[in-house]
Amino acid sequence: MFRLTIILILLSVYTEQASGGSIFLYNQVRHGILMKVHCKSKDNDMGWHVRKYGGNYGFDFKDHILDKTLYWCNVWSGPNFSRNASFVAYEADKKVYPIYVACYIHVRHGSLMKVHCKSKDNDMGWHVRKYGGVYGFDFSDNIFGTTLFWCNIWQGPHLEHFQVIVAFESRQYPHDLNAWIRWSVRGDGIYQSINGATWKFKYHWDNKL
Repeated sequence: MFRLTIILILLSVYTEQASGGSIFLYNQVRHGILMKVHCKSKDNDMGWHVRKYGGNYGFDFKDHILDKTLYWCNVWSGPNFSRNASFVAYEADKKVYPIYVACYIHVRHGSLMKVHCKSKDNDMGWHVRKYGGVYGFDFSDNIFGTTLFWCNIWQGPHLEHFQVIVAFESRQYPHDLNAWIRWSVRGDGIYQSINGATWKFKYHWDNKL
């Protein structure tokens, strides 16, 4: 079974202007497998796009002033594009304002990543991923803008390295910012990327300065 990660990022959440967003699709199937994507709305055809393993395709859009925007996507993957899925990627009258946090393991073959993320009110459970894997979750900020998620992360062949990170804190991210936050688990530490920006070093392992 192939896996696709769909990230919906909404803008202008608290304004009276027409909001918009971005839709991203990631090929996380396996090496050597391609992903073909075709997304459309009533008025816009985004064309056909093919991505290799690890690649992504995304596009921006603006909501219809009457909140009637609807985008659907067809995705093919597998040998000779033998597997197909069709789905509603965005529907204006069902929109929420999600924040997406993802942890990727970029250490080396043979290493594992164990992740346990929590907030005051939500426990996201324990998750283990191999090299090249990703764990992610989405949520909505509370109405007071005080949401805080932290993650305990272990990595290594025997999960011998450990670090606690602040995965998301409301006051660090204005509500009009695209909340797509990625964490890269690497041998020399943990890196952060916000909304597809360049990776920046944030944490050493084992609480080292």
